[in-house]
Amino acid sequence: MQIPAGEFKAKCLEIMERVARTGKAITITKRGKPIAKLVPLDPSTPHAPLFGRMAGSVAYEGDLLAPVEVDWQVLTAQVGIAPSEGARQKANRVAMPRRKKR
Repeated sequence: MQIPAGEFKAKCLEIMERVARTGKAITITKRGKPIAKLVPLDPSTPHAPLFGRMAGSVAYEGDLLAPVEVDWQVLTAQVGIAPSEGARQKANRVAMPRRKKR
């Protein structure tokens, strides 16, 4: 059986009840093209409980929010990365005394 998407939207609960009662699938169409299929649930398929479904699927790797024990100054000196030009200019600005405005 086929049903347009607009009609399915208007009678969704009624159609789901019919599929559950009769056990027959319904194809939902949009502009005449099939887009979805509503099938009855197979009662012989066991379903996993909702709570505890993801148990054991996550690995704990330590504290993700703890600071990293890396000395960035030493690391940049070892790699040979020079400070950026903007950082150098800012350091010069801080070190120089400001002139008074007239």
